Amino acid sequence: MQSIKSISDELSRWVTTNEFHSPSEWLDRAMELTVLLPDLMNEKVKAEVIFEQKILDIMDSAEKKMSKAEAESRAKILPKTKGDMNDYEFYRYLENREKSVMALCQICKKRTETNL
Repeated sequence: MQSIKSISDELSRWVTTNEFHSPSEWLDRAMELTVLLPDLMNEKVKAEVIFEQKILDIMDSAEKKMSKAEAESRAKILPKTKGDMNDYEFYRYLENREKSVMALCQICKKRTETNL
């Protein structure tokens, strides 16, 4: 099975070059993305939990009482932990990735319906 990235790249190429593909090919790609989506969603939830834990850790370690909003602001600017992203940036990346995969599924389904 392909990865979300390889399927996304393939679909992007199809659209930008205006290649003709049968409705079944579009539907196949949508189904592949749909099968891969739960793993992405699980990874996003794990990243969200890690980020929320950072907020709680900041609130607990504060010398005086701190609001969640202030702790969240501080957690968003913590040092990078995931290569070139911190926990907040990684969570947002996964959240946006999930939305783009869902949009790609919609495009595939639309192409199947319109037979473009």
